[in-house]
Amino acid sequence: MFYPYLVNGGLVWMLPIVFLSFISMAFILERLWYWARQTIHSHERKEILGKILHAPWQLSKAMEHCRHSKDSVVLTLHEFLLHYENVSLPIAERKARLFAESKGQESRHFLYLLTVIANIAGTLGLLGTVVGISMIFKSLAQEDSKGVALALSTAVYTTVAGILLFLLSYLPLFFFQTLSENLEDALDSNIQKLKDFLEVQEKSKMIFEEKSHTTASLLQEEIISDKIPDKESEEENIKTTLMEK
Repeated sequence: MFYPYLVNGGLVWMLPIVFLSFISMAFILERLWYWARQTIHSHERKEILGKILHAPWQLSKAMEHCRHSKDSVVLTLHEFLLHYENVSLPIAERKARLFAESKGQESRHFLYLLTVIANIAGTLGLLGTVVGISMIFKSLAQEDSKGVALALSTAVYTTVAGILLFLLSYLPLFFFQTLSENLEDALDSNIQKLKDFLEVQEKSKMIFEEKSHTTASLLQEEIISDKIPDKESEEENIKTTLMEK
């Protein structure tokens, strides 16, 4: 069905375009499958985030809520909490951002190759056009009408094939890049939300401990102040008894 178009366009120029089209389609299908799974897993994200950032807060419960999720954002927050259990907050945040960066790179797999294919497609289409025009001039010089028609078909078919391959690669590339940027923004914003939430929890804990320490100190001072008069009264009683004797 497509073979006559390949022949008319010139096998030398059309076969590389067809080959790159199959490679581009393979990358596109792989990325579609990846983002389909991400979309399915992200349905539970809002509910889990609400449970994680809910007061009263406990680290073990927060980790349990996101332990079995496959969403990239929730997995990143789980990584944050996992490190926060053993190290300080700044170090845990740094580890989480490194993990988020790896997830961002995972979302951009094969996008560079799609960019290369899109650029090659335009180059091959332009090259076929230039070759077809040069063949037209040669046929006109020889007054070969059949050669002119063949040269025109080479120029037209290679140009159309190059444009189609460019669109086939570039439009999904733009779509996947937008999804990757949205994912990176979601990762960054949720890491910052969790960091702010943990800072508030730490501050509340410090204030509570400070209040408890202050209360304990006041109680201890009251007890001491109560004991001092008792000792003074005992001494006075002893003195009074001795004087009476």
